[in-house]
Amino acid sequence: MRLKRISLWGKMAYNGSNKGKISDFNANAHRKSRDLILREPLTQHRIKLRRIVMASRHPEKPQPFTFKVYEEFISNLPNQSDVYYKEVAKCLDVVKTGEMKRPPNLKKAELQLIWGATLSYIMANPQIMETWTTPVESEKFYESVVWKETINSLDALRELREVGGFVVDALRDNNTKYAYARPGAPTQYDPQRNRIAINFIDSMISGFEHTRAMAMREVGKALHSRVMPERMQELQKVIFPLMRKARAAKEKKNGVQLTAEEYKTYQLSLIEFNLRDMLYQAAEKNMRNRFAAKRGEVKQQDFSVSLNHSAVTAESLGLVKAPASDKIPDSLTRYMNLVNAINLNFYQKNDFFAPTNKGWRSAGVDPDLVRKIKQGAALKRDGQGINAPDFKDLQSRLEQIETTFPGLKERLSGNFEQKILSASVKRNTITKTIFEDFAEDLIQEVLKFYDEKLDKDMEEQKNKNDQQNEQDQNSQDQNDPQNNQDPQNSQDQS
Repeated sequence: MRLKRISLWGKMAYNGSNKGKISDFNANAHRKSRDLILREPLTQHRIKLRRIVMASRHPEKPQPFTFKVYEEFISNLPNQSDVYYKEVAKCLDVVKTGEMKRPPNLKKAELQLIWGATLSYIMANPQIMETWTTPVESEKFYESVVWKETINSLDALRELREVGGFVVDALRDNNTKYAYARPGAPTQYDPQRNRIAINFIDSMISGFEHTRAMAMREVGKALHSRVMPERMQELQKVIFPLMRKARAAKEKKNGVQLTAEEYKTYQLSLIEFNLRDMLYQAAEKNMRNRFAAKRGEVKQQDFSVSLNHSAVTAESLGLVKAPASDKIPDSLTRYMNLVNAINLNFYQKNDFFAPTNKGWRSAGVDPDLVRKIKQGAALKRDGQGINAPDFKDLQSRLEQIETTFPGLKERLSGNFEQKILSASVKRNTITKTIFEDFAEDLIQEVLKFYDEKLDKDMEEQKNKNDQQNEQDQNSQDQNDPQNNQDPQNSQDQS
């Protein structure tokens, strides 16, 4: 009965008060629920592997990704068969020897997950490459036979060709390149290089089928996200010269270092840029997701389903709350909660979770914290949740952002490039109003917190340096032969 209710909710027309639904009637709506995605056989294994990998990369307390953990993981996936066991044996041999006797079989999702776990294990334990039949330096996995033969296998190249079809179909004459990225690099469009990089390991862990939607979303970014908000452009003009100066000083070793004031300016500008970029990318993501979902109307795949799947297994969306602790200001927690709400707006309409207060809270968003900032007024919880006018206003603006882009059919009427640029500017104008009404004061409070923290950290570092210099000077004085000369001997010689 529960499955039937979810299915019927997903098939409701989204008109009137439900304006903005991804489609009026979606036969695949029952496949989009986060709860049902979590119940699928491979989902929990995918999430488990990502947690193992993340734990191994923890900056303070890394948890070893041991061979025992790896072997148990790849040996206990569902949908087991003779083909599955042959691939497990192949992967275990690859890890021990570094030799690829036969190309990987990546035709099924569970086989892709096995190989995703294998490459992840090697990256977490690069020292094992030095014991291979043909040793590989620990930092050069991308040059190994294992990496090269996996990404150049027939199944991997077929998948890359599938993505290439999206690029050519949507971008036409933009000369946009696409390729598998180096190990560890994310799936993203790089505007400087006009290149869409695909994270091969992520694609195998979450499944080729579903991460195609993420690639299609990056196609949408390449095509439509052309103009960055003005304030972010201003910050880049401050950050880049200081970044180049710091890099040059590091490369020359004795080069001109950043002054204390320059260092502080660089750090605060970088913090502000990153804060603004999070909200800007979340807002634009609504449009990019809509673009990817609409491409499913002309492709042999429902990308709106895959977007929700990859949201869970590749991005952990709807599974975490905004960070909160004594070490960060409340303003940052509230800001991240706002970013989460913006990020999840498309997914909620895409049947990811129920459009209720309980649904939003289950996805990690506190709807009572999503409110406009009143000048000089403290936040008072009104208990209205998603029914508050402020929350509805934010959703209305995000709906405008999501739908403000020209469809590919508009190429036929000409001036398509100008339409893209015009739409990008219009979206930025709406995003600017979101910053002004919901976020600006929060950003300034966060910057004030880190301004004071930087002053404190820099003062502590200065004191440490002064103490070290004093100790070095004392040590030098004690080791100086003239200072250590016997006064009596000195007098006799005199």
